[in-house]
Amino acid sequence: MPPPTSRPGLVSRLLSLLAYLGLAPVLSALRVRWDDAFRRHHRDQALALLLVLQAGIVLEVLLEVAALYFVVHFPGLTRVLVEAKWLGYVVLGVLLAWALAWAVAVLLALAGSSWGLPLVRRLARTNSSAEHVSSRALFLSSPSRMGCMMKESHNPADSRRAQRWLQRVTSSSSAAG
Repeated sequence: MPPPTSRPGLVSRLLSLLAYLGLAPVLSALRVRWDDAFRRHHRDQALALLLVLQAGIVLEVLLEVAALYFVVHFPGLTRVLVEAKWLGYVVLGVLLAWALAWAVAVLLALAGSSWGLPLVRRLARTNSSAEHVSSRALFLSSPSRMGCMMKESHNPADSRRAQRWLQRVTSSSSAAG
């Protein structure tokens, strides 16, 4: 029989809750350590849920812009779409599904569980490494700026990650050119 695993401490559970409230990037900027597997798991899952929410908001804005376009240019089609209320129910259903997934994830974090939500776990795993979160500037930086960032870093692991990224970028650009 395997030994029972201990429940994460209150600090880890509260930091996980703050990550679900959208404060993971702020906490990273404040140099909160994500070295605990429990914290990393919930940080990654929270960021994945926020990514899904942001994609939904962008989609909703695009739908509203398209609706305004149709109101002006196709008034007959607009009347048909207004009478068909199913589109509003679809948007509401997606929003409720997201809210339910968020609530379950928050409750799991507060309970001290590391169980991942199935679809969110897959999305979080693709962006799970702290490299994607902590190196958000790396994605937007040029390789020349990268050298300056490596010198400024106080964490040797960040510097090694930055050097590996710089090598991958320069080798792929030289192979393509």
